[in-house]
Parts: sequence; structure tokens; C-alpha cells
Amino acid sequence: QVYCDFSGYTDIGRGSALLLGIKLPENFELPYLAHDLADFWRRWHMSLSYWLRDYVYIPLGGSKGNPLQNWANLFITMVACGLWHGAAWHYVLFGCMQGLGLIVNREWKHLLKKFGALSAICNTSVGKWCGTVVTMLFITVTYTIFRAPDVPVGLNVLQAWFSGSAGCTLWLPIVKSGVLYLLTVYSGFWLLTEAVKSALPKKPETEWKGVYPSMVRYASWTAAAFLIVAARPTIATPFVYFQF
Repeated sequence: QVYCDFSGYTDIGRGSALLLGIKLPENFELPYLAHDLADFWRRWHMSLSYWLRDYVYIPLGGSKGNPLQNWANLFITMVACGLWHGAAWHYVLFGCMQGLGLIVNREWKHLLKKFGALSAICNTSVGKWCGTVVTMLFITVTYTIFRAPDVPVGLNVLQAWFSGSAGCTLWLPIVKSGVLYLLTVYSGFWLLTEAVKSALPKKPETEWKGVYPSMVRYASWTAAAFLIVAARPTIATPFVYFQF
């Protein structure tokens, strides 16, 4: 929800600006296909990530100094990222979790440099996909805290996840309502789009028109329109990021 909400209205903003001849920078670059947490933050909300790097992390000392100083710089930067979203403890906790995750991620990379065989395994296709899955699981856990109204609610949701107590109450209505099937179709379209986009060379938005045959474009647009109508909410739902 957070990704589709934020990336979606960023695309709307960028597309509207292009109609006026203004080219805004890309803000998301397939973040859920990142192979590690540092890679994720290079792809997610890039305008904020670069701002934090240039105006918080680097002025603090960046990667210079001893490991403890570097850890502190990473941790403080991500706590600032959490506080940027609002002065609430669940945002602070989110930033702390991301900071600790980046510290572990950095030390893992240092470890790989010392063990060439392990690094070779991690750089295989299977190793990279395992990294993507682990990264996605970590992001899902931390964004549960981020999306919750407060820390206790977020921790209760995570407890229900890992204890399995939420299984019946969550999945039964989803299966009965048919949302599961709709999500499967959406996921299929999304994965196909991401795969095609990552495989093709980078092009400006104005040059993509000639990449796909007309029939493919029209079929995709028609399918997207039907899916949007089928999945529309019964009540008006404001953008999540409008509160920030």
C-alpha cells in the first residue's frame, strides 16, 4: 500500500509535469527488487535518500573514521529519516530499525570481501534473489511499524504474524471476497512490467512509445482500466503520504 500509494502519485505528478514541459526526477527505481538494504535506499524515495545523504550523513562524517563512528552516522541518519515523517515514537522506531539494518548490511559486505567463495555464491542469480527476499521481509516488518498508528499496535500486528494467531481472521475474508485473485492478477502484471523495464535499456519517458507494438500497448491499457475499475474503493481513500 505504501509503495503503490507513494510511487503512484509520484508518477501522476511527474506525468502531469511532463504535459507542461517540466521534467521532474525519477523517485523510485524498482525498490522491491533491491538485493540488499543499501540498494533499497538507493531506489526508494530517491529525492529524500539523496537529501539525507548530502545534508545529514556526509556532514556527520559519512563512511570516514572508525567503524563505530560510521555506525553512528548511519544510525543517526536513519533516525532523522524516521523523524522526517513525523514526531512520533513509531517513526523513531522505524528509523532505528532501518539504521541497525544498514549497519548489519555494511558489515555483511565487509565479511563478503574477506571470503571470496561466499561472495561468489551471493553474486549468483540464486544468491541475488535470496538477498531480494530477505530484504523484502525486513522492509515488510519495518514498514508494518511505520504504517501502524503507534508502537503498541505495530508490535501487536507483528506478534500476530509470527505467532500465527492472525491467520484465520485475516485470510478467510480475503479469500471469500475474491481480493486474493485480484491481487494475483495485479502482481502478475506488476512483475511482468518490472521485468520488462529492468531488461530494456533506460529511456526517457518521451521515447517509450515506440518500444511496444500498438496492440500490446492498447491491450495493456484496456486491462489496466478494467482492473482499476474492478478494484476501486467503495469510499474515497486519501493518499497515505498526504499526511506528511
